[in-house]
Amino acid sequence: MIIKSRQRQLAIKGTMKLSDNEISKVDETCFVGICIDSHLTWKSHIQAANKCVRRKVGILFKLRHYVPRYVLILLYKCFIQSHILYGIEVWGSTCKSYLNCILLSQKMAMRAITFSQFRTHSRPLFHTLGVLDVFGLHQLSICTFVFDLSAGNLPHAMIEYCQNIQHVHATRGKGEGLLYLPKCRTSYGQLSISYTGVKMWNSLPKKIREIYSRKTFRVKLTQYILSP
Repeated sequence: MIIKSRQRQLAIKGTMKLSDNEISKVDETCFVGICIDSHLTWKSHIQAANKCVRRKVGILFKLRHYVPRYVLILLYKCFIQSHILYGIEVWGSTCKSYLNCILLSQKMAMRAITFSQFRTHSRPLFHTLGVLDVFGLHQLSICTFVFDLSAGNLPHAMIEYCQNIQHVHATRGKGEGLLYLPKCRTSYGQLSISYTGVKMWNSLPKKIREIYSRKTFRVKLTQYILSP
């Protein structure tokens, strides 16, 4: 598989072999449970994850008559949200239109847990249950990544890969806990963690950026995302 933009045309000449076995060209492949396509749209992975989520939302509709709400929330976070969270730091930066299918599945789950009607507005349900939608989960995961990076909790290789987000922007930014936003000329670059991570981090209130406890940081950030 050759990763490239949709606009770029490549002429492939010859074949590639490994131990006399020809390696065929593919447009997408799966690696450690994440589907990677040649244009890095993540559409295939999102569709596969949503298919799994939809099946388990149906189970919630059946179980809600027999177990209390707190059990339904626990089951949601264990068997549905866990699928959404897997690798979301990478594929969650894709087009919002691709993520809408997962958001719709989450809305169905919220209505199932709360016994709400099909057309009930979902945002109050997310807030009442203390559950983040796919966009909120992406923001929480990315900001937690930046928090771990700033605290030195990540492996050395990862820190070297994202070292450009460690540099604060001048004296004023240093006092505010802001990070330097790297310049990205392409849309692919703007979807990278080194860009979106800094952008999301700098948009957080100062009182959240100054938290030193990882657990407290995630709790306060979750409350901030859920706030109206």
